[in-house]
This record gives sequence, structure tokens and C-alpha cells, in this order.
Amino acid sequence: MAGYWVWDLYPLWPDAWPNCCIEAQNVQRGHTFKHAKTHIENKPVPFIGNPRGWYKGQTESVNVESSRVFYRPTAQDLATIRRAQPDGNAEDPSWPNVEAELVAIGHDIATLAEQKAPALVRLLEKHVDSQSTEMRDPSQMTRAEVANLAEYFIKCVTDYMEWDKAHNLVCTTAHPRAPGSPAETDLLRRLEDTSGRKYDAAARIRKDGPALAIALERYELDSSGVLSIVHCAGAGGGGPDYVRPNWEETKVMLQRYVIQLRQPITTLSQEVALTSKPKRRGRKPDTDPKADQRIWEAYEGGGCKTNAECARNLNMTEREVKLARDRHRQRLKRRE
Repeated sequence: MAGYWVWDLYPLWPDAWPNCCIEAQNVQRGHTFKHAKTHIENKPVPFIGNPRGWYKGQTESVNVESSRVFYRPTAQDLATIRRAQPDGNAEDPSWPNVEAELVAIGHDIATLAEQKAPALVRLLEKHVDSQSTEMRDPSQMTRAEVANLAEYFIKCVTDYMEWDKAHNLVCTTAHPRAPGSPAETDLLRRLEDTSGRKYDAAARIRKDGPALAIALERYELDSSGVLSIVHCAGAGGGGPDYVRPNWEETKVMLQRYVIQLRQPITTLSQEVALTSKPKRRGRKPDTDPKADQRIWEAYEGGGCKTNAECARNLNMTEREVKLARDRHRQRLKRRE
């Protein structure tokens, strides 16, 4: 029978059993089961006639059978362990290292010992996510930070598509193998590895995609393509088959945004200046032609006979009225 790795349900308990690879049973991922094993213990041999009951010098080997509840990790559990311990085997994690990381961020060691393996993995996942998202508020990101985040998002989606292709390739090229043979064990390992890495990439898309969308909207850039990819990579979004049709267009758009965001702001301002309409030369006028026209119309249409009378009606000085009428008169002559 082919084997797979299982974990003690309470891996940090003092008498917990180490991770072990057992023969395949009808146990689904994420479920628990009781596993028994037999080991040899040396027990003292009773000595007849000794009032204390035991004779310390003699022992005998006895077969002792004991059992523990084990847990078969899910693909999400393996992806989290793989992110936290990239140099180790995700199916056979180092629980002392997991304990050390959780204690370092403030968890109580006695409380951790009472936690089940799935709960410990969830705590570790939050810790890994907090380390991988050491980024500023998306609404406060600089242009360079947004460009870096866009490039990272492109890498995550590319990894997601590549690992999906690798997983499908393993499934389609697999030939019937004898149960329990090394070839079948290798096939199961490759299937779990590719699916776990694909899940890891999808988790990074769902985590960093919304932040990228907020950062793009801050610079008035279209974020609909990014949000579409995030939705399709989600649990109910359809998966890679729905990401693939929209990805090429979104990828080209993000690459264009990266180039635009990395350009110096001075260069962009110069481009705006070159494309804007030319302005009239000379110094700006000190007077308002429309105000001069209103004064002219008030004098002519109001029945005023002198500039002083018009100035009293408009609450202005006589000189201001005279100059405004003269300027408007000259403008009328130029139009003729």
C-alpha cells in the first residue's frame, strides 16, 4: 500500500508522537483517526521472596501496544508549512521550530501545547502572512512601491498558472502503477506538491490583489482587471480556467503601468507641457474686460450724464469709471 504522512493531533504535547508515514487508509485530508503501534519496553522482573516486590537487577522485554489520534494535513496546511519552512519537508514539519516561532510572537507555550495541529497551522499562517505583507497602507504607497507590488502580483499569477499546468501534466501523463510501489508513492508526492504550490500562489493573489487595486486607484489607474483575477482565483471564482482568458490583457496593462509609474515625475510634467495648448504671449492684463463692459452699459443704459453720477450709483470713484469707459471704447474701436 502507498503511504502518506500524518501528524499527531497534539504535536506539541510532551508525549506526542513524531510525524510518521503510514500505509494508506481510508482517511481523507483534514480528518483524524486513531493509529496504534507496538513497541518494546524493558520492565523489571518480580522476585519471589523479596518483600519490596521487585528485584532491581533483572528486567524482561515486553511488547506494549499504545495508540494516539493522528491528523492528515490538508493541501492548505502543507502550503502554510512550505511557506514557513521552505528548506524542509512540508509533510514532515519541525514542530519545535513552529513552537519557537509562535512563542517569539507572544503565544504562551503552555497554551500552544493544548492546541491541535490544525489550530497551530492557522496561527502559523497568520504569522507568515503578517511577515509577507510588511507593506504600507495601499492608499499611501509611492509610485515605486506600487510598481513593485504590480510586478510581484504578475509573478504570483504567473506561478499560479504554471503550477496549474504542471499539476494537469502530472495527472494526464500518469500511468497505472502497482499499489504500494515506489512509482505510485512518487506520483502521489508530485500531485500533492503541485497542488500545494498552486494553492500557495492563489493565496498570495487573494492577499495582495486588493491592496494593488487600491494603490492603482490612488493614481487613477484602472484596477478592474486585477479585481477580476482576484475573484477568479478565489474559492468560488472558477480557478485557473477562468483566470487564463483575462490574464494576458491584464498582464500587458500592469506591465504598462509599471513603466509609467517608474518614470520620474519631472518627465511626466514635461510631456504634459509639450502636449498642452500654447498660451498667449505677454504679461497678463491688469484689468477685467467684462467689468469694464458692465460699467459702460451702466453709464449708457442708466441715463447717467456724468462720470460722477455713474460712480455714485456703482459705489466707485469718478476716475475708475472714466478709465473703464475709455478702455471699453478703445476695445470697440479695435473690433471695427
